[in-house]
Amino acid sequence: MGNNLHPGFNGQRYMARLFLSALGLWAPDNEQAALQYEPAISAAQAPAPGITTSAAASGTTATVDLQPFTRPQVGAIGDIAVTVSGKDEGWSVTRVVPAGQAEAVFESLPNASSYVATAVAYRTGSPVRVASGEASAQGQGDAPRPPQRPQPEATDHWVLQPDGTWGFQRADGSWATGWLNDRGTWYLLDGAGTMRTGWALDAGNWYYLGDNGAMVTGWQRDGDAWYYLGDSGAMVTGWLKHGPHWYYLGDSGAMVTGWLKHGPDWYYLGDDGVMVTGWRKLGPDWHRFSESGRWIG
Repeated sequence: MGNNLHPGFNGQRYMARLFLSALGLWAPDNEQAALQYEPAISAAQAPAPGITTSAAASGTTATVDLQPFTRPQVGAIGDIAVTVSGKDEGWSVTRVVPAGQAEAVFESLPNASSYVATAVAYRTGSPVRVASGEASAQGQGDAPRPPQRPQPEATDHWVLQPDGTWGFQRADGSWATGWLNDRGTWYLLDGAGTMRTGWALDAGNWYYLGDNGAMVTGWQRDGDAWYYLGDSGAMVTGWLKHGPHWYYLGDSGAMVTGWLKHGPDWYYLGDDGVMVTGWRKLGPDWHRFSESGRWIG
């Protein structure tokens, strides 16, 4: 991950200093994610940002203290997106850093009458938000421009967009589209470079991408129905042998239960979707099924 400059940022090199400290303003952005991934966090324990600004003869610098997000009670935090913006000037600068990094240093901030700092922490390996906070401070007025520093070498990285979606930017500045394998996990990005989630139709096959964008394989529950995604991620239809059992997935991919007419023959799938063989009592009557599951009578 690296620096991401909002389109409203004009590239001028100024400085401002801020730090995240204090406790008490944190609130989960995603209640379900907080319940699933995080332990209970009291208002007194939760991280919250504070912001201060300062100026020096060499210019103005911005430093974000990330230590409030490293406390054990905060939970499994991965990336932290920190944004500094001019409240009335319409620009913002965002930097995404991994959890455990003590601070993020900002440079090149344009002047502003007041600054707003926002910090958003994300679940490890996922774009699911687990904590965030915001604070503001008065600007320092005009300040000298700092000297230019060498920029870090560009690398491929995920970028959180202003609309809350994720994209993948390559080292050459281009945006990935289509299927992307990132550290062994497959993702699908649309033509605009936006990471897909949920069901996606590609080249005639249906795929399911989790909330974190990762392609799902194996059994997947969606609503009241179960689906099966093969090793390639493609949704399976028709007969499926999984382990020692046979299942039947309808044309929509949903697992079938109860009576099934397939060709000239009848079959019965239990509540768990497993095809029945041998004798089975259904209601008041006993029925016999062959080894292949075909109803005999």
